[in-house]
Amino acid sequence: MIGRVLETKKMKTFIFIKVGNANEVVCGQIDKSLEPRPHTSDIVKFDIENDPDEILPHFVNMDVLERCNAPEIVNPDMIQISLYKSKFEQIADAHFSKIGAIKVHTPTLGRYKGTSNIDPYETQNKKGKTLYLKFTHDLLLRSVLADVLVPVYEIGNVFRNMGISYKYATEYTMLESHIPCQDLQYGINLAQTILQDFAHSIGKNDFDNLPVKTLQQSFSEFGKDLANMPDSEQVDFYKDKIKPSGTFISVYQPAIASPLAKIDPKTNLGLDAEIIYNGKGIAHIYVCENNYDKLLKIFKNQDKTQQRWDKDFLLKAKAGIPSTVGVAIGLDRTIAGLFGVTVNDLVMRGKLSNER
Repeated sequence: MIGRVLETKKMKTFIFIKVGNANEVVCGQIDKSLEPRPHTSDIVKFDIENDPDEILPHFVNMDVLERCNAPEIVNPDMIQISLYKSKFEQIADAHFSKIGAIKVHTPTLGRYKGTSNIDPYETQNKKGKTLYLKFTHDLLLRSVLADVLVPVYEIGNVFRNMGISYKYATEYTMLESHIPCQDLQYGINLAQTILQDFAHSIGKNDFDNLPVKTLQQSFSEFGKDLANMPDSEQVDFYKDKIKPSGTFISVYQPAIASPLAKIDPKTNLGLDAEIIYNGKGIAHIYVCENNYDKLLKIFKNQDKTQQRWDKDFLLKAKAGIPSTVGVAIGLDRTIAGLFGVTVNDLVMRGKLSNER
């Protein structure tokens, strides 16, 4: 289908002509209402087959609508954002297909919060039962993996009820995956490869040859001794000083910041890494704890409602589930960082260009 904007006698009308039937014209007003439709006498019927040289130059294909002379209905930014997000998902799908991963879609609404440490959005059904919007795919994916024992991943929306600002959207797109029987380095390589391939596909190389720094090295650069700092101070210093310091891969995290990650016995730090781009975390990689006794100790701190949900997962852990490496990449954060916009700019609201 091809189309153009045409000034008729009564109104500005967007005309579509169906390819294959040159004389079939579909029309609609540019404003929000489609009524009243222009009278047929106001519209010129074109015969593309008989006069293509005269007619076709005045039309544009639907995939390049940014050239259309109707800026009030066309938002080129939305076209570009849609293409980038689609490209990212295609590249991620290809990588996970290579390792035999299953793409799943876990519930958006659940009966439990997911963890006691956050305050998710909540709603109620007609029977008055409270339901929660998920803020991560993590534990749901791990539960699925415990059933299928092969790599699983999901690309979908999650919801943030904290830190809301023009930089952080309420709703954003997240890729999360769990791969069994792999280590932290495997997860780092997978995340970096996906990011590199996406950047290359749009003519950028921002994720090539990223420097790798352990947490000890990062603290030393600021003249701090990690071993002599309490856990809470480690977390605050990491957020306030280390993360904003550039683009790199930070390996190991304070144990208090990685409650479900395995702890490295040598450093007493979490087997947890973060890919930081221009001072903002865009990817999180972590080796998940699968020891039943340790998980039981962690989940005992949850509230009673959450513990009922955790019990199902603990039963699977008790029966024996493999250790997994989790890889999470924020699609919106990555694209926002590459193009210097905010995450809110990437949320598909269908905004008109003259409202920007």
